[in-house]
Amino acid sequence: MTMRDQHRRSLTKAFIYRGGSVCLLGFLSWITTKDLIQASAITIGYQVASVVGYYAYERIWDRVNWGRRK
Repeated sequence: MTMRDQHRRSLTKAFIYRGGSVCLLGFLSWITTKDLIQASAITIGYQVASVVGYYAYERIWDRVNWGRRK
């Protein structure tokens, strides 16, 4: 029998991972645009899309048994 991550665990991992990305993208967007409102919009939009994508990615990989041990 294989162990599977709970949905809550996948969501938690996604949000923690994205936290560092928020800081980096926010800084780079601000440096590029020199506009805090525009940089915030870019950062928030990208982060929401990334969390959804990462969650889906995690759930798909949770169904793949390759590389797991019993």
